[in-house]
Amino acid sequence: MNTRGDDNRDRFAVPRALKVFLPLMFLSLAICACSTLLPPDQREEAARRYRYQSLRDELIVEPQKLSAATVRPGERIAREVAFTLLSPQKEKRFKVTEILTLSGPGLTVELSRQESDRAQGLHTSTLQVMVPKDLPSGVYVLTTTIATEEQQMTQKANFQVEK
Repeated sequence: MNTRGDDNRDRFAVPRALKVFLPLMFLSLAICACSTLLPPDQREEAARRYRYQSLRDELIVEPQKLSAATVRPGERIAREVAFTLLSPQKEKRFKVTEILTLSGPGLTVELSRQESDRAQGLHTSTLQVMVPKDLPSGVYVLTTTIATEEQQMTQKANFQVEK
């Protein structure tokens, strides 16, 4: 004997085909959503941007940017530099040395030296520099050198220290 509740269950039952189809549809939507969220291939993006011909290893260093043109002693200044690594060997990784030097009137100081293992593609390096409290007023230069085993490039940026 069917009760009224059983009749309603049969009337609103999901057909078997939909029970199979709906989870597959949601799974395919989830896969599409995930694939669009993945970052693009950094090597291919860099190769397109610089019209890379795959003839030799390339190191490209963009002009560095400073967060301020004028600072006071004791303040911080941020330095950002973008660089690109490319090789005809698509799986090659690069040993990269990054050196930051501060120079000015009667002064040259290496502030930082970092070595890292980097994949091919676009990279950004940022660094905060504390301007020494006893640094005299004047124009100073932050020099960034990016080097691989085969190549080296240098970028400079000036800033003013005012008391």
